[in-house]
Amino acid sequence: MSGAIELSQRTFLLDTNILLTAIIAPERLPPEIQGWLSDAANVVFFSAASIWEIGIKRSLNRKSFDFHPENIFRLAMDTGFTELPINLIKSLA
Repeated sequence: MSGAIELSQRTFLLDTNILLTAIIAPERLPPEIQGWLSDAANVVFFSAASIWEIGIKRSLNRKSFDFHPENIFRLAMDTGFTELPINLIKSLA
């Protein structure tokens, strides 16, 4: 279409490490990735599996890992990330 503006939307699924970095120290990410994650046209998902992983690591009581899963979940949502809906029935199909 002539004169139409094409919006380019990308979808991302963050692993646990990138999720934590994006929330706690986004300046440590390469500028290109920072741009992708902060672009309102993009959808950025995180998984409950990452929150579970954070909870498991937290339960090991390592001094170097002091993240609370509920805080990371809240910060991810506040950042504008979207929780990936997990549907067991669909994953079995």
